[in-house]
Amino acid sequence: MFCTDDHVGYVLSCNRFDRGPDYFEMTRQWLEDYWNSYYFSHFRRDRYLFSADRAVNGAFGAFDSASMVYKHWVRQFYKQGYGGQQVLANYGVDATLADTWTMASLDGVNDLIKVMSVPPSGTYLYFDQNASGNSGRYFGCQDPTTREQRSCWAAVDQGDEFRFKDDAGANVLGQIYQYYYGAEYSQFGDWRRAWLGRGEGRRMYSRYDFRSGFGFFNRMVEVGHYYDQFGAMFAAVMPQVTFLDADDTSDQRRYSIPYYLVFGEELSRTFGNIWSNNEADRAPTVSYALDASGTPNPRRLTVTHQNRIHGERYVQGFSYPLDSGTPPADTKPSSAAIETTWSARIYSIYLGMALFNVNYDLDYSKENQVFRVGSAESFPVQSSDGYELVTVDDPTSGAKYAAIRSLAPDARMTPAVAAILQTRNRWQDYENAPAADKTIYLEIFKDGVRDLDMMRGMYAVYGKVF
Repeated sequence: MFCTDDHVGYVLSCNRFDRGPDYFEMTRQWLEDYWNSYYFSHFRRDRYLFSADRAVNGAFGAFDSASMVYKHWVRQFYKQGYGGQQVLANYGVDATLADTWTMASLDGVNDLIKVMSVPPSGTYLYFDQNASGNSGRYFGCQDPTTREQRSCWAAVDQGDEFRFKDDAGANVLGQIYQYYYGAEYSQFGDWRRAWLGRGEGRRMYSRYDFRSGFGFFNRMVEVGHYYDQFGAMFAAVMPQVTFLDADDTSDQRRYSIPYYLVFGEELSRTFGNIWSNNEADRAPTVSYALDASGTPNPRRLTVTHQNRIHGERYVQGFSYPLDSGTPPADTKPSSAAIETTWSARIYSIYLGMALFNVNYDLDYSKENQVFRVGSAESFPVQSSDGYELVTVDDPTSGAKYAAIRSLAPDARMTPAVAAILQTRNRWQDYENAPAADKTIYLEIFKDGVRDLDMMRGMYAVYGKVF
């Protein structure tokens, strides 16, 4: 179709460089282009000028474009307008377009959440939930809140140690993790190790050419995946949208349509899990890849992501997307230990609290409410109302921190409660630590207290409408 730059965004079918006959195909190519451009946007490949800009902008551009499909979908199918508006002709949408439009909206937000759960690439070892070595259980497979151990595949080398690349070095690496954490021994005569390649797995932290000498920090070799998470997070919280047939500046709240407006519970859960380091709830499944004959390859791993948002919850009888299913048992499917960077954590709470409330919805802010007991922030909580206080003492300052926990049997643990429990666990670790290690564990505990103070500060700013 012919359209000018002035129509981009206003008319959904008018976009620069899009492909496809309908909104589903448009969205699919945006998402495919994003995932397939990884090797071109994240590696220097001898280019003179190279930075993380293309990775950030690529993620934001893909998911911002996909969010426009969702925003127009919300307006079309959840209706709009009121008596005081100009009355324009409104033609119905046929069933096929309605279905593919809904599919496109669900694919966009599901792939955005998938960005937050990509595991690292590299050499993996398998840790059974009951495995234990001389240093206890592997911390990467442990829930920091409940301290529950899960079976998982964990990356133990991401290409940083060349001495672990050959079979002899890999066996040394396996022996180290078996001795300290009980990594599983393979029936193939060596340590159960396998490789998850770049693409399905992505290095979370950037690499730099440190051998190049002075200023090497300006010579990035590989862009860390956390830049993609930045871009996706910004796209997730942006509420702006424009329509050709509406005065969207005179009633901005009516046309403020972030993903959170419809998919609030799923996005709250995802952003909250990032901040509270709850990797198990968003981790994908890792298993042996199948070769051409359908036989599991014990040297190659593959990733299966589960879609977090399903159409039947929002459109009656609309079963899309289809469940990815569980890989065959002989491929040893298990949860992956993924990495969460500090930058991703702070952006998840900052962007969530600042922009999930653009329509005066303070639910996410309330989930992150932490306060000091006895201060002007605190207030009484009665169990008869269905809530209780979860507290932790800070012996280094004498303060007591608290969060509100619902007593409902199906209540989800909020980030605030998770932060309190994690800080409580850290103090127990300090008390149980040998004398030589107490200084280290005390600093770890103080890090938890700093998290609580940051949550207090965020709530003081974003926990109110005005």
